[in-house]
Amino acid sequence: MVFSPIKSRWPLPSRSNAPPRSSGPTPARISPEPDESDDFPPTWANSVTRFSTLSGALSLTSHELKALKTVPREAIAAEEPSQSRRITRTRSMIMLGQRIEFSFKVGPRYLKGKGMPVYALANASEAELLKHMAFGSEKVMEPIGLRRVRIRIQWPYPREDEVSRLLYEEWIKVELHTPRVQLAMSVARVFQTFFEKHRIVLTTMSDYTWLLRPDSFHRVWLTGIERTENNVFEAELRYVKDYPSPQA
Repeated sequence: MVFSPIKSRWPLPSRSNAPPRSSGPTPARISPEPDESDDFPPTWANSVTRFSTLSGALSLTSHELKALKTVPREAIAAEEPSQSRRITRTRSMIMLGQRIEFSFKVGPRYLKGKGMPVYALANASEAELLKHMAFGSEKVMEPIGLRRVRIRIQWPYPREDEVSRLLYEEWIKVELHTPRVQLAMSVARVFQTFFEKHRIVLTTMSDYTWLLRPDSFHRVWLTGIERTENNVFEAELRYVKDYPSPQA
């Protein structure tokens, strides 16, 4: 059974003593060209298949895999408690920094630990994913003990002369018996919702390293999630902006 994400509010209020983060790019900085379409090269369809499907990913060479770059995340400063406040180190607080990883169990050795295509995780059947995912049936939520978690997506974008972070979160329901494969499928759908909500803004911005292309849902891989707050898990993503040349 796959659990559907429950949408949370966005943008999020600041929950730290750090300066408030930007809520996103302003319309004044967007220069859309509605009549201009992407000039996809003839090899585009083949590249999409290789980077977004399970069978395609298994055919990637080690050189092609290097095109996937880790999407940087900004550390979210925790709220500093007053000295007079008693801090209770609960089991959940102690487990901050815990990671749940998603990876292929088959294919070339260099593919291990590199993540899996988000498109495949959101669209392939659970049975098919179990054939390819390492420890896919493992009950990863059992040691955590939460019934709902917030999945956080961060995406860098240029704002003036600095790099800002677009922040998006959704609640998803989990159970103690939720296996790794179902969790990965839910996280992939959270990214899909994030992309659908922000693609018009982010795909029409000036070119930059992490520019979301119109087909970016096919260009992103999920390597895992990291627990950064009691019930918040941040997605660890990789992104290929420019498909490598097949002759390289």
